Amino acid sequence: MKKKVAVIGAGLAGLSAAALLAKKGFDVTVLEKNATPGGRVNRLSTPQGFTFDTGPTLLLMLSSMKKLFKELDRDLNDYMELKLLEPSYRVYYSDGTEFNSSTNIALMTKEIRDKLKNEAEIERYLSFFSYLSKLYRLTIPNFVDRNYRRLSDFINPKSLYYLASLKMLGSLYSRVSSYFQDERLRMLFSFQTMYLGISPFEAPSVYGVVTYMESGEGIYFPMGGMYKIVESLEKVAKEYGVKFRYNSEVTKIDKDGDKATSLTINGEKSETFDLFLVNADLPYAYETLLGEAPKKNLVPQNGELKSSSSAYMMYLGVDKQYSNLLHHNVVFSSDYKFNLDDIFERRVLPDDPAFYVCVPNRSDPSLAPEGSDSIYVLVPVPHKTDNVDWTRDEPAFREKILDKMSERLGMTDIREHIVYEKTFTPNDWASEYNLWKGSAFGLSHSFFQSAYFRPQNRSKTLGNVYFAGASTTPGNGIPMVIISGSLAAKRIEEDTK
Repeated sequence: MKKKVAVIGAGLAGLSAAALLAKKGFDVTVLEKNATPGGRVNRLSTPQGFTFDTGPTLLLMLSSMKKLFKELDRDLNDYMELKLLEPSYRVYYSDGTEFNSSTNIALMTKEIRDKLKNEAEIERYLSFFSYLSKLYRLTIPNFVDRNYRRLSDFINPKSLYYLASLKMLGSLYSRVSSYFQDERLRMLFSFQTMYLGISPFEAPSVYGVVTYMESGEGIYFPMGGMYKIVESLEKVAKEYGVKFRYNSEVTKIDKDGDKATSLTINGEKSETFDLFLVNADLPYAYETLLGEAPKKNLVPQNGELKSSSSAYMMYLGVDKQYSNLLHHNVVFSSDYKFNLDDIFERRVLPDDPAFYVCVPNRSDPSLAPEGSDSIYVLVPVPHKTDNVDWTRDEPAFREKILDKMSERLGMTDIREHIVYEKTFTPNDWASEYNLWKGSAFGLSHSFFQSAYFRPQNRSKTLGNVYFAGASTTPGNGIPMVIISGSLAAKRIEEDTK
């Protein structure tokens, strides 16, 4: 008889695991509190004809998704049309320099020569790129795409050699700075840790792999928007017989001794299941669903769990096109470290914020009305803290961001052309997606919350409860959560043989 698996949450990790488990012969039911799948990877469509991806907009490390579809005996190209963005994005520096980042080495050397006027940095760029390539090739199979069951899986002669020879444990910013003298290049090749919600001054240099995902493998875009990934995974899961129940909020995992037995859904007990895979933010899963203290189960640093940063979002539909903007655009603050310290150390709203602007209709015109732009703005901010009252502080912060867009991007008339607007704060991340401290990225990727030390994907107290998603192994970001779902499914399969 097939073992019954309840997957709690229809984020990318939950969808990936559900499809893989169903393919392996499990009877899988996905329960999702919202009306649609996707979790943070979702879609906003407006009556005016604007379409926004509400969460991640960068598709990196396409190999993780190709591997998943191969394991599902499916061809990725049959489910979505993928476009490689070239240039990858445009960077705006406070000194007025505009730099186009690219996977094309010839174009990058030309940009460094023409924009930065520093021939010596070209050689340093080539040397750094060689280092990143080696770091990526060794890190992904040995530290990322694997389940850890014991400390020796992480601490062994081979891993210690890699950690030492590739200098994986210093800060990424320091590692990048050892190659480049131009602060603009140091910023360009270190800010990618912000995709994980951690400062490059704190992130271990091993997270240079994210820089390589971008600079070496490129940034892709699924035509129709990032939500196409969600729709594709849901479709494959259904093809394998996965059952989906939307508007079904799981509020408790019912237990008997060291086993979970059933779920409380929308206030009522459900049928029993044999196995439970939780695709919810891990602190929330332990505190609310399991009624256990997270510190008892998660691996803390100095007795404290560390959360990543959060994000202030603006979704702007404008009845004009700003042709100077690419699909992806990054605006740096005038003081790189001070801005990051505002977010991670002082935990206040930055006075001179850096921000990211996405205009997806540059690649897919169907995502905005003709002659208009769908503009997605993400501003890194602290997670929920007593230092910020979003009800009080948001109006002024919104004005500051619009002023910065006008000043730094030449969008001087932006206010006059907004015909649709929605904002999203850390409070909304907490209420909409049950994210601990309103962190948009889950648990931090500090050293003691990475690799073997990151919270594992099986409960320490309940033998039939597993986890997948951004706050468990291997981490956050689209490639990582897809791998997370695959690792959790693999672990369930191995444990039930």
